[in-house]
Amino acid sequence: MRWREIPQAARAYMLYHTLIAPQLIVRYLLLLHMLRTGYLVLDVGAPGRFGNALAFLFLMSSLLAWKARRGGR
Repeated sequence: MRWREIPQAARAYMLYHTLIAPQLIVRYLLLLHMLRTGYLVLDVGAPGRFGNALAFLFLMSSLLAWKARRGGR
């Protein structure tokens, strides 16, 4: 089955999970692991913010590249 043959709603759902999965790993699993291994809450907050910032930058750059390909402003 080719990508275009998959229904629009299913494609959107797959794309959503592809984009959100790395952020969830950073937000929950990495931070929980760091807390369990003895890091302080302040030490754990820095990687969490960095991971969220990377996810945000990736999404924004993808959006801007998509708009540029479509001839947007």
